[in-house]
Amino acid sequence: MADQNAGHTAPSDVMKAFENLSDADKLVVVRGLTGLQALPPPPGQDVVALWYVIVGAFVVLLLGSGLVLYFEVKAGNPTSVFEALATGALGALAGLLAPSPVDPRRTGSK
Repeated sequence: MADQNAGHTAPSDVMKAFENLSDADKLVVVRGLTGLQALPPPPGQDVVALWYVIVGAFVVLLLGSGLVLYFEVKAGNPTSVFEALATGALGALAGLLAPSPVDPRRTGSK
């Protein structure tokens, strides 16, 4: 019967080899195993224009649904759909306008 472990490396040997790698090589191995990569730098000014369009759309949605909500409440009609739209738009705006937790320029920390 042939050896079942032929051609296989023991886990302890793999760990020893990993510990002997440089930090840069360890990072390459970890990224390769997990599929994680650093985010690329943000693109140029095209993204800024797109950001304004998206934020503007959420502002229009928030103001429009707030206005409709006001008149629907005043008329005594059900408002659950407009409440969902208004709170969803408000949550999206809060997320888009909040400072970045990883950018020290935006958070005020140094």
